[in-house]
Amino acid sequence: MAKTEFSAIEPLIESKKILAGAVAVTFCCPDSTRSVRAQAILGKVSPARVSVWTRIHRSMMAALADTLNSESDGKVEFRREDVQAAIVAAFESIQASFRWDETEKRWFESSTAASSFQARLREMPVTDPYDQSVLVRTLLELSKSDGMVSTEELLFIADFINPSIGSLEEMLQMEPLSRAELKRTTVGARPSIVMLAWACALCDEHLDPAESARIEEIATELGLSATESEQLRVDAQQFLLRQALSCAYVNGERDEEAYAEVTFAAERMGVDAETASALDQIFREEMGLPEPSAVTGQ
Repeated sequence: MAKTEFSAIEPLIESKKILAGAVAVTFCCPDSTRSVRAQAILGKVSPARVSVWTRIHRSMMAALADTLNSESDGKVEFRREDVQAAIVAAFESIQASFRWDETEKRWFESSTAASSFQARLREMPVTDPYDQSVLVRTLLELSKSDGMVSTEELLFIADFINPSIGSLEEMLQMEPLSRAELKRTTVGARPSIVMLAWACALCDEHLDPAESARIEEIATELGLSATESEQLRVDAQQFLLRQALSCAYVNGERDEEAYAEVTFAAERMGVDAETASALDQIFREEMGLPEPSAVTGQ
């Protein structure tokens, strides 16, 4: 893969929408009809090399914003370079959906099938306003479980909340979700709510036991079995790890420092070394990348 440059991804931009503090972009390969949407916060220039945890976090927030999919417009003006930097960040959050062709020097859509995580969000979307409010309140509960709520995360979520489900300020003042409130959700949306909750907890660099216990409790109250909740956790793990792997390959070569970060992130997310290695191999095969030993000369 190539280092992400705005000029290289510009041909993929099908549309973009500037919100109050973020940019929502739809990317589409000119040779394809399948679009991929992503979002990123405006006003912050990305570092030269995005860390693995930053990529994981951006991927989770992009999935969340795509799920909420608010149509609200912002009135704030941003510099061109800030918008371009945000578009690059948005692309990096879904970069695993594309592959770089070194011969043609351009990005193509990856021929890979959607992950279980992505497929579930498409097949079981969280579109009902009440379901979305439960999703946001669930994530806020998890964010507050360690006594810390990221201002950046709150601002990002606020940009994508549909006004019809209430304000972020109102939700922050609410009590934890009750069983009765959870039971009012749409049955088809329940697995996606739990899966996004797992993704939120996993991208925090440290999966707190209290967070895990609360997600499992919510899953149970939503009528999901322990086996179903575990599979949703695995789907979230593998989706986030796949996004992280896109950090480790630059210009067709594996950056061993970045790959070490990926394996460490996998461990922190509860993915064992054997599974992480297998996912890396699948990722390389899908992207047409050679074995690391063949590239690095090991």
